[in-house]
Amino acid sequence: ATDSAPKTAVAVAPTAVSFQNSTKKINPYRLPDGSTVWLHPGAKLAFAPSADDTRREVRFSGEAFFDVFRDPAHPFVIRSGRMTTQVLGTSFNVKADPASARYEVAVLTGKVAVRTTGERPTTVLLTPRQRAVFDLPTDRLTKTPVPNR
Repeated sequence: ATDSAPKTAVAVAPTAVSFQNSTKKINPYRLPDGSTVWLHPGAKLAFAPSADDTRREVRFSGEAFFDVFRDPAHPFVIRSGRMTTQVLGTSFNVKADPASARYEVAVLTGKVAVRTTGERPTTVLLTPRQRAVFDLPTDRLTKTPVPNR
């Protein structure tokens, strides 16, 4: 006897997409949601594509400038070790080198929420010309003005 019952489709996890800038210059990468990320040399970005484009989450290390497409219903989330950056639509720079004891997020336009995990989870809300500095050894997150260059 053969089994003639209909087969049930099994969902397969989407394959992760990753970018690594192995050049000596800053390179732009366009994400499926319309956001653009300029990866500095050595920076890495990875994400699992969403079948319905509602999940906007990436894993990131290194330094990059993010210009995030505005979509208030679907926040854009960047995970860098024990630091998470959440945005609705804005432009900002992230420094999260795994070899560094300090991570930094600096906002150019819009609003960004930066959260830490660990023993003392902390959240700060940043607006233009503000930055968050996360000191990993002390597990301390502080908000300061962006210094003039």
